[in-house]
Amino acid sequence: MSDLPTILIADQDAHFRGELEAILGQDYEIVLATDGTDAFEAATSIYPDLILYEHRCPLIGLEQFIHAAATVPRTNEIKLIALFDSKNDEKQFHSESSNRIIGRWV
Repeated sequence: MSDLPTILIADQDAHFRGELEAILGQDYEIVLATDGTDAFEAATSIYPDLILYEHRCPLIGLEQFIHAAATVPRTNEIKLIALFDSKNDEKQFHSESSNRIIGRWV
């Protein structure tokens, strides 16, 4: 690991992960996860500075990830930006969730 701040990107879309890595990779250490399980393992082992989490990430969805991270010391302090496909997905999540989301990106 470098001295750069670390961003964990959890998204099932390989092309999108690659685009974010290309954009952010010069200024941040990037860790990629293809599903929620990989993202949770990375979050609890490297404690990134920021997590970008696609709300439909396989195996562990956004709400489950938030609840699981809240039970682990240090991961509950990590900033998280949720990635939504559309405003409708964002609205549905907010109506069904406990509003524990830290940030969002539409």
